[in-house]
Amino acid sequence: MFQMNVVLPQKRNKLKRKYSIGIVLFSLILLNSCSNFFENQKSAAMLENQDTSLSKDYIDQYESLSHLFKAQNKSKLVVLNEVTRKYLSSITAKIFKYNEIFLGPSLNIDFVILQDELPFFFSLPDGTIYFSSSLLKKYIKSERVFYAVIALEIYKIAHGTYLKKPVVPLGYTNLNQLIAISRLPVDMKVESDKWAFYLLKRSGLDPTAVLSLIQIINKHALEFSFHSGETASLSREEYLFKSFIVKESLSSGLSEDSMNSSAGFYNLIRGF
Repeated sequence: MFQMNVVLPQKRNKLKRKYSIGIVLFSLILLNSCSNFFENQKSAAMLENQDTSLSKDYIDQYESLSHLFKAQNKSKLVVLNEVTRKYLSSITAKIFKYNEIFLGPSLNIDFVILQDELPFFFSLPDGTIYFSSSLLKKYIKSERVFYAVIALEIYKIAHGTYLKKPVVPLGYTNLNQLIAISRLPVDMKVESDKWAFYLLKRSGLDPTAVLSLIQIINKHALEFSFHSGETASLSREEYLFKSFIVKESLSSGLSEDSMNSSAGFYNLIRGF
């Protein structure tokens, strides 16, 4: 009888411990689900506030300018091999796959790399993303930052985030005319940065790479002056985006730029 009185409390204590652990696990799962729900709601609310209206005529005009520019600058175009094309397509496919709710159906993205000493990247409303060889050889040292560049331009293409400048058909064009619509005011740049952050995060990639990209441009402000159009707002962009990251509870633990780049990325930068 004495043994029974000892054993039963022990069983009850074990049951209590299991019950407590179960409550803790359930609470964590519930908290995580709520966090994801509110994050999606916040992202959806941001999406609704975006002006994505670009007329088809406007998009067609820049498509024509892009074709004209490439025809005029054939000697500066880097020929991409099949391996590199598949690598670039795999990045865009992954970002669209995990962000269809925000980006819509997958778009055909065309990549153009120019032999140029100036570092720059930009996109056009027709779905073309331009890079300079200098950007990839000297400044983008890791794949995670390269993903940030692509995510940023995919967002702009999908949501028409460009300055609306009139196009006067002159029969010729230049790089400055093409990049001009991508030189956004600081408030639009920061909103685009935030969306690139969300696109990378939902794709299972490192979202803090967006901050690394901003810091690279800020650190080399003079070299990127053609890309940015001006340098006065770069520090403010970095400050505002850092504030955003703090709110996202990801203010520390930035990845090392030299780690975990794939063979596809190294194949890309060896092509120049």
